[in-house]
Amino acid sequence: MLVAVAAQGYPVFSKHGGLVPGSTKPLEEKQFIGNASYMVMAGSMKMCPKMIPADQKAKFEKAVAEMKKK
Repeated sequence: MLVAVAAQGYPVFSKHGGLVPGSTKPLEEKQFIGNASYMVMAGSMKMCPKMIPADQKAKFEKAVAEMKKK
């Protein structure tokens, strides 16, 4: 997962200065890293759900449910 997050972050910060679609201010790297892991997992859940270990899938679904409550 760390490699995927780094691969996503490199162009965002090197080419776009941390600015992502829908944002008016550049993100800090710390903010990006925190959210990027969720983006990677969400993409994995859509593309190859059978390849995700059950414990990781449960952890992700719990985190998403908690975010929806807030």
